[in-house]
Amino acid sequence: MATALFVCRQNAGRSQMSAALFEQAAGGRHRALSAGTTPADRVHPEVVAVMRELGVDLSGRVPRRLARELAEQADVVVTMGCGDECPYIPGKRYVDWDLEDPAGRRVDEVRAIRDDIARRVGDLVAELDADRESELALSVQLYSVREQASADLPATLARLADIGLTRVEPFDLTAGPPALREALIANGLSAPSAHAPLSDGADLDRIFDAAATVGVQTVIHPFSPPEQWSSKDGVSAVAEDIVGALARAARYGLRIGYHNHHWELAAMPDGRTALEHFADEVGPEVVLELDTYWAAVGGQDVPALLGRLGDQVRMLHLKDGPIDTDTAAQRPVGSGAMPVTEILRAATAVELAVLEFDDYAGDVFEGIATGYGYVTGLARR
Repeated sequence: MATALFVCRQNAGRSQMSAALFEQAAGGRHRALSAGTTPADRVHPEVVAVMRELGVDLSGRVPRRLARELAEQADVVVTMGCGDECPYIPGKRYVDWDLEDPAGRRVDEVRAIRDDIARRVGDLVAELDADRESELALSVQLYSVREQASADLPATLARLADIGLTRVEPFDLTAGPPALREALIANGLSAPSAHAPLSDGADLDRIFDAAATVGVQTVIHPFSPPEQWSSKDGVSAVAEDIVGALARAARYGLRIGYHNHHWELAAMPDGRTALEHFADEVGPEVVLELDTYWAAVGGQDVPALLGRLGDQVRMLHLKDGPIDTDTAAQRPVGSGAMPVTEILRAATAVELAVLEFDDYAGDVFEGIATGYGYVTGLARR
């Protein structure tokens, strides 16, 4: 069950109608809350009148003030005209609905606002139902659309939202975090994870402050060069760097993780992979985002590797193709040689799967949409 919080200024019109229509559409599958930044004494009479036409009685509803404690209960916060007065809670999904205030309007105008809200509520309930049916949350790595995002970030995010995605994984956190946050909210997206360097003298405070601004919950170190993984001492040095960021991340309420390429899957003298040694050294406080494609390129049976790494793997990168180092040959998830079904079945502790192309020869949005459709289809079987 998901909780949706609807917020306007007075909690006497738009948010009250939204919550009531949401309750009706969700049929108990999800929960609705509503509040206002400056609540009125009662629900507007014209709003009560048009909702009564649908058999919904709002006459006994009492507008209430928005409090942070209320916002923290929500999975998705829908704002309607409250602007910067609405508190921002990292990790929550925010959606802004541009709706006219019904206060003092004619009944036919309020009726039109009500019907617009009903349509939006229906779409939101359908999205939440889809998330509910799938135990695995899906995201997309924005590196896949780096050229498009560089040219027009809001339009790129809008294209991803149109596919059905509600989460993205940024890779350049410090390049304008307020603008990124604004574009995410405008498109109903959240960024539970992001890639950012955590070693080699990285400005951790700047990175973690940007993560907190955007609403990221897990910052993932994306890359360490191959030469660091060719010896036990090299692996230990990488582990020391990553562990060194833990305390700083905790001050911002953040978790940190590590993302692999294929060279971390090289065998050490004892036969175990370098990544497994790394996982032992950093301990469970550092999560793993297993790039399943690069693990396969590294010669691994990925489902078996997931079994050995266990609960430390909390995120996956899903991509597909011929399983080689030619990134331009990558294919949409489900149309290459990767055993995606078996991988997802073995990923028992995974919270988030991230679709990604390192490169793609076709239309990247079509490729992402194909992979999204394949993975969501698997989840519903």
